[in-house]
Amino acid sequence: MPIDHVAISLEARIVAVADMFDAHTSERPYKGVWTNDAAAAFLQEQAGRKFDPDCVAALLADISAIEAIQQQFRDIPSGLLMPGRWRRSRSPLGRGLSITRL
Repeated sequence: MPIDHVAISLEARIVAVADMFDAHTSERPYKGVWTNDAAAAFLQEQAGRKFDPDCVAALLADISAIEAIQQQFRDIPSGLLMPGRWRRSRSPLGRGLSITRL
């Protein structure tokens, strides 16, 4: 069932699309990185369902600007973007990775 995009502020709709793209294309300790093409395809598939189609189109219209930003921050290890020191390890329950603050 599609969401009523008008009931959600424009700012929230923009952030939802940008955050989803960033989450899928950025390294996280608990998941792999998607390609920009895969993330774009996911957003296009969900446009009109979970995301405002106009916001998706606006983000994907200037993908070269996004790639320039990604390139600028590519060499920064993900641990430096998060304060404190963290360690990845197997979950004690054997269900994937666990993230522990040192």
